[in-house]
Amino acid sequence: ESWGRLLRAADKYCVEDLTVLCEEAMQARLLVCNAAAILQIANETGRQGLKVAALGFVTANEAQMRAVQQTRAFDALDRELVAEIYEVFFNPPGKRKRQRPGEEAREFPDGQDWARLSNAQLRLACAERDLPTSGHRDTLLVLLRSQEEAPSGHCCAGIGGDIKIMASVERNMTP
Repeated sequence: ESWGRLLRAADKYCVEDLTVLCEEAMQARLLVCNAAAILQIANETGRQGLKVAALGFVTANEAQMRAVQQTRAFDALDRELVAEIYEVFFNPPGKRKRQRPGEEAREFPDGQDWARLSNAQLRLACAERDLPTSGHRDTLLVLLRSQEEAPSGHCCAGIGGDIKIMASVERNMTP
């Protein structure tokens, strides 16, 4: 809990060395009793490395996932984050099907009507493009649409641009 408060403060005031220290300390202290809380903090602060570690811990096996589900912190997770946990559990990153010669590279090619896809499909499409997979539906839609519009050499392409876009979307969604 203390590391989480410190990480939020370090993130808020852009103290990168302290955010890295907090992230490493939280990863080293992942336990069943705090995994959901750490995942929530990682999601809120946009710390992808910590989020991946927490998701990996929670979904390591069925017994561990069930144990984490029994915690109060898991009950407090928002619906989108719980859905992301289940997606990682049922479709682990290392277990995705491999592309065969002649097959299309992506399950969700560019030019899709993104709004017709489910949230789970939007997250998969983002993962195929190495885009962040967290956030609300509107955030995922903006990420996918902007990725299609930005040429690969454009200044907004890549993770830096994705973070700016996500921040913009989140600000616009807040009343």
